[in-house]
Amino acid sequence: MLFLSIMYKSKLYKILKVFSTYELEMLNNYINDPNFNKHDKVKELFTYIQLNFDSLVALEKEKVFKKLFPKEKFNDLKLRHLMSYTLKLVEEFGYIQIEKQNSFEPIYKQLSFYSEKDFTKGIEETQYSFNTTLEKSKINTPQESYTKYNIYTLFYNHSIKSNRTEIGLLQELNKSLDEFFILSKLKVACSIINQQAIFNQTINDGFFKDILEFTQSNYLQNPMIALYYHIYKLILENKIEQYIPTHDSFNTCLAIKNKLEIKDALLLLINFCIRQINQGNKEFEKRVFDHYKIGIEFEILLDKNKLSPFTYSNAVNIAIKQNEIEWVEVFIEKYKNNLDTENPEDYYALNKSKYLVAIKKYSEALDFINKTDIQDLLTQLQLRIIQLKIFIELDEYNLAESFIANFKQMLKRKNILAYHKTNFSKIAKYMTKLIHLAPYATKAKEKLILDISNEKVLSEKAWFIEKLSQ
Repeated sequence: MLFLSIMYKSKLYKILKVFSTYELEMLNNYINDPNFNKHDKVKELFTYIQLNFDSLVALEKEKVFKKLFPKEKFNDLKLRHLMSYTLKLVEEFGYIQIEKQNSFEPIYKQLSFYSEKDFTKGIEETQYSFNTTLEKSKINTPQESYTKYNIYTLFYNHSIKSNRTEIGLLQELNKSLDEFFILSKLKVACSIINQQAIFNQTINDGFFKDILEFTQSNYLQNPMIALYYHIYKLILENKIEQYIPTHDSFNTCLAIKNKLEIKDALLLLINFCIRQINQGNKEFEKRVFDHYKIGIEFEILLDKNKLSPFTYSNAVNIAIKQNEIEWVEVFIEKYKNNLDTENPEDYYALNKSKYLVAIKKYSEALDFINKTDIQDLLTQLQLRIIQLKIFIELDEYNLAESFIANFKQMLKRKNILAYHKTNFSKIAKYMTKLIHLAPYATKAKEKLILDISNEKVLSEKAWFIEKLSQ
C-alpha cells in the first residue's frame, strides 16, 4: 500500500493540503520551536511532506520510512504513530491561530485560572489588562462579544465573593450579552431577508423586528452591529439612499482581524448591488466592481488563499463591463492557481476567453473555450453566450443560429432560477433578431435598439447596443 493512499485518507494530509503558503510557514515555525515540539522526527516528517506534496514516488510509504529511519527495518505502526503525533501538533497550532482572532480569549483563560484559585491580585491585574485591551478593540466579533460577557461574569462573581458588588460590572455584563445576542441575531436576520429577496420566499425571522428600534437607540455605536443593522435595512427597504451609510459602516469594519466576519457582509452588499443592476441602476456596476476589488485585495473573498471559481468569474464579468481591461488581465493570471476547484484550468480558460473577446481576439478566445469542460449548468450557459458573441463578431451566422437552438434547449431544464431563465431567454431572442436583421434596415435596427434599451433584465444589453450601433 502506498503512503500516499494513507495520507489521502488521513486528517494530517488533508489539513496540510488546505493550508495557505503563509499558514504553512507559520506552522513550520511552530513545529520547529522547542517550546512546542521536542520531537525531531516530527520536524523531519513535516519537512519531507512539504517538499514532496505532489510526488507519488517520493510519498511511497516505504520510502518515507527509509528517509526518516535509514538504519531501521520498515515499521508501519511506528510511522502511523509519528503521523498521529504530528497531527496533534497541527491541531494545537490551529487552536492557537483561532484564539489569536479573539482579542479577549487569552485574558479569559488567565482570568478563569485566577478565579478558580480565588487569587485576588491576579484578578485585579487581569482586569487592568482587560480594560487596556477594550480601549484598543473598537470592533468586536460575535465571539469576542461573548467572551467579554464571560469575562464580566467572572469579574462580577468575584466582586460578590468579596462583598463589594459593583453595579458597573453588572451593567457591562448585561451590555456584552446584549451585543452578542443582537449581533448574532442580526447576521442570521440578514441571511434570511436576503434569501427572501432572491427566492421570493417567506421565512419566519422570529421576534427580530421587535428589537430593531431598541438596537437603533442603544447599540449602533458598536461598528459591527451598525454594519449588519444597515445591511438589514438596506435589503429590507431596497432603497438606494440606504446604501451610503451601509457602505461607510463596511469601510469602518475593514480593520477587523477576522476577515470571515465581514465576508458575509461584503457578499450581501455585492448581492444588493447586483439586484440594483438588474433593476436598471447601472451606476451600481462601478460599486460592485469596487466591492470585488476590495474583497480580493484585502483577501476577504479568499478562504485560506483559495478563491471561489464563481467569484473569479463574476469579478472578471463586472470588470470587463467597467472596461477595466488591464485589471482583468493581471487578475486572471495572478489567481489562476488559487482557484478552489479540482479543475482550475477550466475556469482559467473560460475567463481568459472573456478577456480575449473584450480585446477582440476572437480566434484565440475560441481556442481557450475549446479547452473547457465545466459541468455547472449556469457556467455552461454563460460559455454558450461567449461562443455566440464570437460567431456573430466573425460573421458566422449559420453556426450562431444552430448554437441558439442548442442554447434554447438547455434553457428548458428545470433547475435554472427564474431570473437567469428570463435573462438568457431574452439574450437568445435578441441574438436571433440580430442575425436575421437586414444590413441596411435602418428603421428595424433603430426599433431593435430601442427595444433592447427598454429591457430591465438583459445582461448583454451593452454588447447588443454596441453591435447594432456599428
